[in-house]
Amino acid sequence: MFSFKYLCLAVFLVLFSSCLEREVIIPPLQIDDRGKTVLIEELTGVRCPNCPSANARLESIKFLYGENIVTVAIHGDLLTMPLAESHHDFRNHYASQLENNFRPFVGKPSIVINRKLFPSFSLIANPLQDQWQSLIESELQKDQTLSITSDIEDQDNTITMNLGIVPVSDIQDNLWLHAMITESHIIDPQQDVTSIIPDYEHNYVLRHMITPIDGLYLGSQFDQNQVYNQSISLDKNDIQEQWVLQNLSLIIFVTNSLNEVEQAGQFRFIE
Repeated sequence: MFSFKYLCLAVFLVLFSSCLEREVIIPPLQIDDRGKTVLIEELTGVRCPNCPSANARLESIKFLYGENIVTVAIHGDLLTMPLAESHHDFRNHYASQLENNFRPFVGKPSIVINRKLFPSFSLIANPLQDQWQSLIESELQKDQTLSITSDIEDQDNTITMNLGIVPVSDIQDNLWLHAMITESHIIDPQQDVTSIIPDYEHNYVLRHMITPIDGLYLGSQFDQNQVYNQSISLDKNDIQEQWVLQNLSLIIFVTNSLNEVEQAGQFRFIE
């Protein structure tokens, strides 16, 4: 009898607890604490003979600072017509639009650092390679103003990117969101100074812009540690057949009222 009573009590407790609403434990948002990031937009082209050496210099800088450097290679109009040996055409109207947005520029290779105009050169696109590392490092030393996180949902015909933007401190400024897709590890010929490199590896190639060139307006008042959510979508029909999905990256960055980059991030596009 004693055992039977306790057995009944145990069954009752199990049934009763199953009827109660269970608390859903939501994990805290993981704020990206990598520090300040720098967006480098490289003006390049397959017919640019000095671009391989410039790219090697950028790669050495990226090796030093890792994920704090976010790179986009823009194959716009100048020196970008495919070579006779090319299998790929890196040109698209997004790259053309961006390159023209950075005009005037002296030539290629040039880079745009956080979309800022620095006193050391008169144009936003800087061709002076000896200045690049010091300018990038000066940006990296600045305080991080916000954090960007991304969660990507692969649905039937749409890819949805759920973004979280968290100010590290209060921000009273107009902010815009920008989203791009790049592709890396593309082996295709590249013009060098004296010859053509047949098996050159092209990385960070701009493939698609998800947001307008001016960005998506977010607002003008942002409170410290407050999560601001924003979702953007991409039609799968915009993904070209020749792109290698595992080599695609989602590039997200936020600009301010001066059109300067506050923070950038690079995320895996599709797992």
